[in-house]
Amino acid sequence: MAAAEWRPDNPGDAFVDTAGATASFTGAPAALMEHLDDQLQAALTEARACGLGDITTADAAIDAGKVDAWKTVTRLTGTAAEIRAAQQLVSATLLSGSELHQHLATFGQVRNYGELFPGWFDRQRGRALSTLNGEPEYAAPPWNEDEPAGLWMYAVAHHEVDLWVPTPAQLRDAYAAARADALRTEALEEAERLGQPLTPEQSEWMQKRSILEHQYLTR
Repeated sequence: MAAAEWRPDNPGDAFVDTAGATASFTGAPAALMEHLDDQLQAALTEARACGLGDITTADAAIDAGKVDAWKTVTRLTGTAAEIRAAQQLVSATLLSGSELHQHLATFGQVRNYGELFPGWFDRQRGRALSTLNGEPEYAAPPWNEDEPAGLWMYAVAHHEVDLWVPTPAQLRDAYAAARADALRTEALEEAERLGQPLTPEQSEWMQKRSILEHQYLTR
């Protein structure tokens, strides 16, 4: 594999193949990811400032008299896609053979993924919520996963979505913390089911988780 040259002056084409050792590609992974994150935050801030709200189609933008805002968000949607493509390119090398690679589409895109989608851990472990016509139904995040720009457009409209481009260390820490939270919640739910008393701190934890579940269901 050819090494890559970082071109911070061209955010849409940040990485291009060049001659040289692959080692130069991974020489400053944190700096590469931080640069991409800066670009993503700038694009997201500009898109949110357009004030489209829940408008997700050109027709709806025309009806609302927000054609210029729609054009701007459409342009920034392309920018965000280019940033994610660059993130994937870097991560393919940095996380090759790592279990972290499977979390790129989740915690690798949303810092607070576990809070926005409390059912993520059950889905990861293949636990269905129910069955429909004999087929398992799994929990899903509040945005449209079938649309390539579904998460981006949802984040533009919902400011609680904390998009980011994490470094490998940040991705590892974010996933580990969310997994620990999920396991703790699971253990406390089992304790409640068995009628075991919870400490005040544990009860407070479960109340917070209940609030997150309610917010998820009402989004």
